[in-house]
Amino acid sequence: MVKKFLILIIIIPASLYAQNIENAFNQIKNIPCNYYPKEFPKITSKCIDVDSAFKYIVDKDFSSIPWLINKITDTTLTSIKKPGEESYLKKGDLAVILIDHIRLVPWYRLTGGQFDICCVCGALPEGVLSFIDKYRGDFQAACRSYYITKKKKK
Repeated sequence: MVKKFLILIIIIPASLYAQNIENAFNQIKNIPCNYYPKEFPKITSKCIDVDSAFKYIVDKDFSSIPWLINKITDTTLTSIKKPGEESYLKKGDLAVILIDHIRLVPWYRLTGGQFDICCVCGALPEGVLSFIDKYRGDFQAACRSYYITKKKKK
């Protein structure tokens, strides 16, 4: 009986946390493209109107990354236009953008490709979303491996 109670105490808050992240994720209406990742301490964000749901997830910091990594393979279209394009982001693209705003993604390490033209949105390299679209599963596995290892080192 005590074991079941302890399991419920652990599972319920974790599921509520994931639900809060998912609710915020689904409420994002735009991407603040001049809102820089936290790892750029000397660059102040020029963004006055940051989407509150976007900011909510970024402010959760590293704890939201596992949930976002699980979303990378989601190809459901959002109502958010890709920066500088007429097409729309997929939920997996939005997850990648959020991860990059929380902790800069080491693109070469995770993709094996060099993206020289920066930046489309915050610190997102030009062309990286097209690359990820072709290799979503591989990129998700690389992110999972990298960020889980990074979290264990903390």
